[in-house]
Formats: sequence, structure tokens, C-alpha cells
Amino acid sequence: NSIGSAYNKMGKAHKAIISNKKALKIQLKLYGKEHPDVAISYSNLGALYNQMNNFNTARTYASNALKIQLTLLKKDHLDIATSYNTLGSIYNKNGNYRKALTYYNSTLSIRLKAYGEEHEHIATLYNNLGILYINMGSYSKAKELLTKALNIRLKVYGDQHTDTAISYSNLGSACTKCGNYEEAKQNYNKALDIQLKRHGEKHSDTANMRNGLGAVSYTHLTLPTICSV
Repeated sequence: NSIGSAYNKMGKAHKAIISNKKALKIQLKLYGKEHPDVAISYSNLGALYNQMNNFNTARTYASNALKIQLTLLKKDHLDIATSYNTLGSIYNKNGNYRKALTYYNSTLSIRLKAYGEEHEHIATLYNNLGILYINMGSYSKAKELLTKALNIRLKVYGDQHTDTAISYSNLGSACTKCGNYEEAKQNYNKALDIQLKRHGEKHSDTANMRNGLGAVSYTHLTLPTICSV
């Protein structure tokens, strides 16, 4: 599993899957089907297949992990939260937003108990929930959650971190959807400033921020101000 994790960090998801499958095969022989380490391998494979947008396979592995964990672990165990989070991501990407919301909220409940409010994992969850609410068309709720994510990241990382830039960018998107175009521009400009300092002009992250600013201007000219709740 550690080799698989290393491959994944290197961007070699296919090799990571092969490594994790080898680990799973060994663990099944050693421990049988119901063991925490087996669940971790299932969970890792679910996350990897989700990363590759192979949602059916991802859901199968993540569901297997969760089933074992719910049998063996306490209901508020962080491994269970990880499986909930993976399933939330799978269903979000697959367009099943109601199921995604259920799993993300279950993740949030466990992680808030474990980490408290001002933690990077909580910021990531608020960010994911905010994006989910954008997908669901609930832009005011999205803005609320993305603002929470941004405020945590500013405290944890400061105002020049890539994740902070991502929060500004996502908040810019929510503000655009709400019709708050000036606020959207302010957020995108803050994100752009961070990416320019970190990466320079010729970088995909910088280009994404400029695209966001362009989208604000286009939307401002073509659409009325509507913000669903």
C-alpha cells in the first residue's frame, strides 16, 4: 500500500492500482475478507478508480471498504470517514448529488469530532460541499460553505498558499452564479495574484484563474442576477 501511495503521488495511478491490488491479494490470504487492512486496500482502490473516473469500479471498492469498516470499527472511526468521503466524491462526479450530500455530511460529522472546526481536512470538506451545492444549483449555500473553507485555509495556510487560491477561485465561481459579479472578480483576482506569485504567467493554474475572470465578465453581460437558495 505504501508503494501504491508513492506511485499515486507521482501521478502514476495505473501503477498505484497494480501495487494496491497486489497488497490486497496478500492481505486476503493472510487475514480473510473482514480485516481493517483489507478495508484500507479496498478504500485506496476506490479512491484511485474514482481519480481515474471509473465510477462503477470505484464505488464497488469503496462500498466494500465501508461494509467491512462498519462491521469492525466504531462508527466515528476516521477510516469510516475516509470511505464516506470517497463515496461522496464518486456520487458527486457521477451526478447523484443527493447521495453525495449524505456521504459528505457523514464525513463531516466524524471529522469535526476528531479535528475540530479549524483544520485543513474540514476546510477540504467545506470546499467539496460548496462545489456540490454549486452542482445542485444552491448557490447561496455554496457561497456560505466555500467562505468557511476559505477562512479556515487563511488561518491554517496563510494568504499565499495554493489551497487558499483554490478557495478564492471556487468562491468566485459561487459569486458569479449568485450574480455578485464584483465580489466574484475580487475573489478571482486574489486567486490570480497567488498563482502568479507561485507559478508565474505560463502555468495552467494561472490560466484557470484568468479563465474564471473571463467567465465573470461574460456572465455579467449575458445573464440576469439570480441566486438560488
